[in-house]
Amino acid sequence: MFDRDLEAFAEEQEALVRLMRATAAGDWDLPSGGCPGWSVGDVFLHLCLTVALLVDRRSLPPVDGLSTERANDVLVAHRRSWSRDRVIEDYLANGPAAVDRLRAIDPDRALALGDLGTHTRHGLLRAYVWDHHTHLTCDVVAPDGPVSLPGPPAVERLMAPAVGWILAALPQQPRDVPAVAGAIRLDLEGPGGRVAHLAVRDGRFEVSDAPPPGAVIAEVRSSTADLLRWATQRRSWRGVAAVTGDVAAAAPALDAIRVF
Repeated sequence: MFDRDLEAFAEEQEALVRLMRATAAGDWDLPSGGCPGWSVGDVFLHLCLTVALLVDRRSLPPVDGLSTERANDVLVAHRRSWSRDRVIEDYLANGPAAVDRLRAIDPDRALALGDLGTHTRHGLLRAYVWDHHTHLTCDVVAPDGPVSLPGPPAVERLMAPAVGWILAALPQQPRDVPAVAGAIRLDLEGPGGRVAHLAVRDGRFEVSDAPPPGAVIAEVRSSTADLLRWATQRRSWRGVAAVTGDVAAAAPALDAIRVF
């Protein structure tokens, strides 16, 4: 599984490089589809910085103690003056090096990733696949983004690790989740699809494959492609997911879902 997801990460890297090279210089200045305040070029730069953080951290300003999203803004601002060619060159050096670094990490080591949560190296790998796939498909390419070029495909080998990251992040990222008197069933359809159940304990989500004790009060049916949009709050679940059962009871918890 880890090796398959490494291949998925390499494929996402190829998609990013292809898009960076294929987009016209003016496209880099267009507003991104789902990251307010960021241009397409900022999204590309952010993805380059995610791998630089793993393999070339000393070249970056210190962001320890900052939230993930604030750190991302600081890092992008630090390199926003870079030319298109310099961004691509940097990613071509650091992308493959990030794959090598992930291979070298102790698989049993717990990685404390700030407000992202604590994950294994496999969890970190899935975060990279998810981050690349979500930004490219939801922020850069049409119909959500402004660039009329194909992004990475919504296929099992790419969607499965992306969905895996979302379900692993849910218990660690949203806080103060409203209580639910029962469980919410997620029926995720399409490539990478699976069934999962959400319960809430002490303001945090609990995720399980099997239904937890108690009644299932609502069922959420969504494509995995749409999950990338509403689980990140790029769109509301109300517009893209079909919810049945006690919708009113489930809605406050669903509104609390936001992974990053």
